[in-house]
Amino acid sequence: MAARRKMPDAVMLASELYNPFDLRRPSGIMSLDLYCGGGLPAGGLSQIDGKESVGKNWLLFQYMRQCQRIYGEKAAIAIACFETALDKAFARQCGVNIAYAEYEIEAINRKRKEDGLGPIPKAEVELMQQQLGVFVVLRGEMEATLDNVLSLTGSNAYQIIGVDSWDSMLPAEEEEKSMAKVPKVAVQAGMHTNFMHKLHATMNRRVDNKENETTIIGIRQVRQDLKAGPYQRDWASKGACALKHGKLVDITLIPGKSIVDGDKKKVGKFVNWEITKGKAGCH
Repeated sequence: MAARRKMPDAVMLASELYNPFDLRRPSGIMSLDLYCGGGLPAGGLSQIDGKESVGKNWLLFQYMRQCQRIYGEKAAIAIACFETALDKAFARQCGVNIAYAEYEIEAINRKRKEDGLGPIPKAEVELMQQQLGVFVVLRGEMEATLDNVLSLTGSNAYQIIGVDSWDSMLPAEEEEKSMAKVPKVAVQAGMHTNFMHKLHATMNRRVDNKENETTIIGIRQVRQDLKAGPYQRDWASKGACALKHGKLVDITLIPGKSIVDGDKKKVGKFVNWEITKGKAGCH
């Protein structure tokens, strides 16, 4: 008779475990953090959704900025970019301390030269090359990038991993097809479902006798211009059912009125937030 396989950590007393959700990742927006129980919970997936240009990336960068402020040189952040390359200039405007590559600085200097300007001052270059902690960018095919997200999550070494965005992912099977062939939505939904199953398994696995404290924050666009009744929105957040059920917190951003100065020139906008799903301490 074969020996029974030992399952470490499979059965444990509740008194031996701690709840990773007690650890929160704040945005620095006091009202939002209060309603989230201190911030987004560690040890799971949360999501930011809303209409175009409402501030989804801005809010994601606020969580990353606060993470760097709290952990300093020990901050470890990653972002999976499916939509476009990481906009470092915007991230830095949002307060994220991320370094420019030498090539980027050279490109800026070439443009300055074309405009009849001198090179970037040395002191400014030094600031552009500064970074607080670790910042990793994941790019490539959908399957490989999601595998890397799972790998980084499983290491339990990163406080925040961003996903930008669920709706921009393109499976390799669809990437190789010509534009004449209609893509199969089920392929993307199936990959999301498979990812969530693996993510749950990864989150439930202890690393060095510690609970997994990784916070994954995904961005989702919404389907707009839907026919709606008097008490319904004209847009809706879509996605795979497994992705919907597996999230801890959903933050929906809703555009508000414009902010104008004394000359009635638009200088900003109000953005309303709504928690459309709250688990792990922000019910």
